[in-house]
Amino acid sequence: MAADRAVAEQLGLKPGIRCWFHNLPEALRARIDSDALGIEEQPTASDGLQCALLCVEDLDTLGRQLTAVAPLLATNGFIWIVRAGDAAQHRETVASLADPVNFVVAGSCRLDDNWSGLKLTAR
Repeated sequence: MAADRAVAEQLGLKPGIRCWFHNLPEALRARIDSDALGIEEQPTASDGLQCALLCVEDLDTLGRQLTAVAPLLATNGFIWIVRAGDAAQHRETVASLADPVNFVVAGSCRLDDNWSGLKLTAR
């Protein structure tokens, strides 16, 4: 499958961006072909990340993930919470988990028929 520039653009992924994909489903990862799009995909969360895509099924673990990732982001960094179905229906829950690490919900998008995301940015 070829890289889907529309999905990458929707997520704000540009050539040279340092990004970490956590538990991203293979079908979605294939659409965001980091090599083809020039994204610097990091093997683990590391200091100076500009973007993190966190695929979560269990919202109970999201708070821990946000606490671990938020301090690693660059000043202008952002986090996408990727979920099966309509992520916007979990907007309030995600917002309440993002608040303690000084992040807010800044947008949402539908990635395909199965996946959607909520964007978090620093307050």
